[in-house]
Amino acid sequence: MNNADIQRLLVYRQEAGTFLSVNELQTIFDQSTFSRIRPFVTVPDATRSFNRRILRRIVHEPNNYLLLRWARTVEPQLGYTEQASPSRRYAGTPDQFYARFRVSRAGDFSLGMTMKKDAGETLTWTPAKNYYGFDYTSLHAQVMNKGRIRNLIVGDFQAQFGQGLTLGSVFGIGKNGEAVATMRRANLGFLPYTSLYEAGYFRGAALSVAISKHFTLHTLASRRGRDGVVIQDTAATTADYLSSFSYSGLHRTASEQAARNSFSESNLASVLQFKNNFIDAGLIGHFTHFNKPLIRPATVYNQFYFAGDQNVNLGGYLNITRSNYSFFNEVAQTQGQGLGLVTGVLVSATARLDLSMVYRRFEKNFYSFYSNAIAENSVCQNETGMYWGWKYAINKKTSVTGYVDLFMFPWLRYRSYAPSDGNEWLVRLNHKPSKTVSFFVQMRTTAKQRNTGIDHNLYKTDQGIKRSYWINCDYQANGNVSFRARSSAVTKSMAGKP
Repeated sequence: MNNADIQRLLVYRQEAGTFLSVNELQTIFDQSTFSRIRPFVTVPDATRSFNRRILRRIVHEPNNYLLLRWARTVEPQLGYTEQASPSRRYAGTPDQFYARFRVSRAGDFSLGMTMKKDAGETLTWTPAKNYYGFDYTSLHAQVMNKGRIRNLIVGDFQAQFGQGLTLGSVFGIGKNGEAVATMRRANLGFLPYTSLYEAGYFRGAALSVAISKHFTLHTLASRRGRDGVVIQDTAATTADYLSSFSYSGLHRTASEQAARNSFSESNLASVLQFKNNFIDAGLIGHFTHFNKPLIRPATVYNQFYFAGDQNVNLGGYLNITRSNYSFFNEVAQTQGQGLGLVTGVLVSATARLDLSMVYRRFEKNFYSFYSNAIAENSVCQNETGMYWGWKYAINKKTSVTGYVDLFMFPWLRYRSYAPSDGNEWLVRLNHKPSKTVSFFVQMRTTAKQRNTGIDHNLYKTDQGIKRSYWINCDYQANGNVSFRARSSAVTKSMAGKP
């Protein structure tokens, strides 16, 4: 290698920038020179470190998209007319619009922005009220695998650790026709938030740092405005407080706009994770604080609902995966209150038969605001249950899946003013006669206690039964066109009544 070779190397690097691969040297040197120096040259992966090339990769990344959608209801609606009362009159136009942009490369980076205006909402620029054009705006910037930094997100994000009992993403698959595999939550860590749903996410920063080969520390800090009904004391004898949360994301009327970002929520959380070839375990701590205390109107069923301005959960999870079985578990304790537990196992009993078994227990005073663990209730509270699922492959084209879930509610709940129990079962037959055609037939039955509504000086309950039937067929015409036909029916009744 002579001075001319070195000069060509320096000129190439100046014009082309940082080397991405050792093979680029073949464009500079002859084959003989390249073969001699190849064993002594290494080129660090540019995507594994912070450098100026990341901006170039973002600009030239082909994996990007921009979505724009506009919709408007043709029929007149009362909220847009003068006949509507002032308190129910919509402030904006009937137009609905949203825009979404994202550019990303797997394992390297992600940038995204989502904006939405619902029908009846306004487009306005009022920073004092957190209005910046669209009613809802979400941004995120993420980098991954940069030295010890495994993941860094600034902006809006969600978290999924363990079985989602303490930190779970907004969207979790519940009980369904895939009765085995979906019972175990994936330990995904921090994810950018790109949904149009205006609740259930964090806003701030999340960081995952590799401490050693097997240990990783995950931390998050979040603060954002939340929607809720704030009660103000006109006599100024007590401080303002929250009576309820609001999850609709609609801000059309005066009352809905008053609830918008009416209080702030702060979150701090850390997860210490250990992971090797077959064990994934971690310790979790999560602190939540509201700048206004939550004081709900007293009712018969909500005596053990959360009240106050802060909540602390401490817990841990353990996942063990071997050749034909997978064990998973998470337990969490609300400081000074109740316990939450999810534990289960997935087993491949034979080449054709897969089984799942999951036990859950959420005490009546266990509180977790970001949970998506398996549950019959909409929140992981006041519930104990046992789930059995199976999947049997009759042959390569036909399989049968199903589950049975037995559950009980030790304390009163909404629309059931007595401790109660219930059950749910499902059976689905799947058949795929060809690569382009598949169909299934499914039946599901759910039985739970409900208030009867009969006038009486005491609340009376009875067993409510809901049955649903599905027939579904999918046809993939080609790589771009597919068809789906579905027929469904639902029946509801109280025990002993049609």
